[in-house]
Amino acid sequence: MMNSTMIVEGTSAVAPRDPELSRWEAVLARDPSRDGEFYFAVKTTGVYCRPSCASRHPRRENVLFFRKPDQAEGAGFRACLRCRPRSAANRRQAMVPRGAAVLPNPHGTAPGLYLEAGDRVVVLLPGPPRELLPMLDGPVRERLAGRTEGRRLFTRVIRVFGRTESHTEEAVRPFYAGWARQRLPIEVTILAARGAIDLHLTLSAADPPLAEEALASAAAQATTVLGDDVYSDRGEAIEVVLGTLLRERGWRLAVAESCTGGLVLKRLTDIPGSSDYVECGVVSYSNASKTTLLHVPAETIIEHGAVSEAVAGAMAAGVRRRAGVEVGVAITGIAGPGGGSADKPVGLVFLHAVGPRGDEGRRIDLPGDREMIRGRATAAALHLMRRLLEKRHTSR
Repeated sequence: MMNSTMIVEGTSAVAPRDPELSRWEAVLARDPSRDGEFYFAVKTTGVYCRPSCASRHPRRENVLFFRKPDQAEGAGFRACLRCRPRSAANRRQAMVPRGAAVLPNPHGTAPGLYLEAGDRVVVLLPGPPRELLPMLDGPVRERLAGRTEGRRLFTRVIRVFGRTESHTEEAVRPFYAGWARQRLPIEVTILAARGAIDLHLTLSAADPPLAEEALASAAAQATTVLGDDVYSDRGEAIEVVLGTLLRERGWRLAVAESCTGGLVLKRLTDIPGSSDYVECGVVSYSNASKTTLLHVPAETIIEHGAVSEAVAGAMAAGVRRRAGVEVGVAITGIAGPGGGSADKPVGLVFLHAVGPRGDEGRRIDLPGDREMIRGRATAAALHLMRRLLEKRHTSR
């Protein structure tokens, strides 16, 4: 199984009586207490570990055996994560309060804890969302279901772009009293989320169809007064909405970016399956690249400047033509902190989108630091695409 296996004892290396790692695994199977008597190190990975950890290391060629960890470390190997000495902090992390149940974490190493104390419940979960959410939706929900008589929370999220939190609340506030008095009372929360506004409608019920019916009715009322600023009444991200619109039309798109440096394309391609409608992207940061890659006329840049409505339009048309797609989108601006002037301050951004049904352009002046400007400009470009695809536009 191994071509070059050695056992190192002290400072000398001698060939073992049996070069096969399986021999040591057999020894360990008979007597697990011998696990710490020797360690194996894989030259190709630079890692050493106990034999009981062998199954976790698929590569076993070029293996050395050491009697002690410090010998392996002295030879330049490092312990694998599972075989590193446990610190006091590690031991504290492994402690379980008396009476608590350990909740499995299939997406990480930190388990959760569930503890009941009379009519109260304490739940401890790891912080990363990719670990926390599956545990909350799985073992925690299962344990809480028996305490709630079948009732649970139902939420409908309406996503809005083009309004502030206060303007959104002003539009839907007249519904609050009626929603609170109905058979299944609805609570409202308004949150700012990634350049947009989320309107959360929440109720508690034991009957899912009745809950969904009540939420659908409230969502319809809210959507009526919020109008075209609503881009999803089911909590979908703008990237998902754009993907649906493009698939329905059988269109593909290409993006040309300057100040955002590829952030628009990143958000689009964060969605699985986006290769169905995303063709390519071009980051044309310099004036020369705008001319060379996107065929923006040099005289247009000289006359209007790289940050201008004319150049944004030429970039969108150029990337659409070069990529051979139905939709071209472009963004150019000044993200700062330098580069601004009295006529063109930091935060000035021009957006343009062109498609089979026409084109849309927009100038926006954004506050904030470089990261904030780039993030808001990216969101604005995505929503300009939506308005183009839905043949809707606003002067805001």
